[in-house]
Formats: sequence, C-alpha cells, structure tokens
Amino acid sequence: FAEPFAAEINYWEKSLSSIGDVIELIVSIQKNHAYLDNIFNAEDIRKQLTKETNDFDEISIVWRNMIFDMAHAKKIRAAFLEP
Repeated sequence: FAEPFAAEINYWEKSLSSIGDVIELIVSIQKNHAYLDNIFNAEDIRKQLTKETNDFDEISIVWRNMIFDMAHAKKIRAAFLEP
C-alpha cells in the first residue's frame, strides 16, 4: 500500500523528525535563556558584570527575534528546515 509513496513518506518522516529535534532544542535553549535572564537582570550583577550583561542583552535580542520570526512563519517547514 505505501510502496508507491515510499519516497514521499521518507521525506516527511525525516522532515518531521528534524522539526521535532529543532523544537526540543528550542525548548532547551529557552529554559537556559530564562534562567540566565533572571541572573543578568539582577541589578547587582548588571553592575558587577557590565560587559557580560551587555553581551547577554545583545544575544537575547537575537534570540527573541529568531523566536518571533519562527512564531510568525506561515509554514513550519520554512521556519525550521531552512537556514
């Protein structure tokens, strides 16, 4: 039954697996980001680690923009499978 569609089935299995992997990675990064966000937003840390705080702020902007772009992508494959 599935033999005529084997190539397409294989494509979708790989695509969905890749999307699942990306989602797992995003969740992991988001947890780490939330943890670090609490640390780097503490006033005493911002004063003591100015350079590191500025670096984190820049990375945080990039991260949030990436998540925003993915959330607003009309096609999930385009958001997750294209660089």
